[in-house]
Amino acid sequence: MGPAVFSKKFHSPVIPAFIIRQPNGRHLVKIFDVMHFEDTGDVDSDLLRFTEKMTQIIENVIRENPTQWLWFQKRWNTPPEMQKKNKHHTVKGE
Repeated sequence: MGPAVFSKKFHSPVIPAFIIRQPNGRHLVKIFDVMHFEDTGDVDSDLLRFTEKMTQIIENVIRENPTQWLWFQKRWNTPPEMQKKNKHHTVKGE
């Protein structure tokens, strides 16, 4: 939600941009349309909508260039069905 929060707080545009390594060793800079925070009066909904738009752009770039993406957090390491099991798991004797 960072870009959405900053855009709202500072009334600043957000310009999604990515550097994509090319097979020839050069790089391509992809710059997307300027995004503006749209304040409808429902802050939660507005932040969510902005974040969803930004996430969709990021997701598309990753899908087009999956070998160029690194993620150090353990966000997707555990399948959702295993996460549910682990949340309700108790240690024997508890």
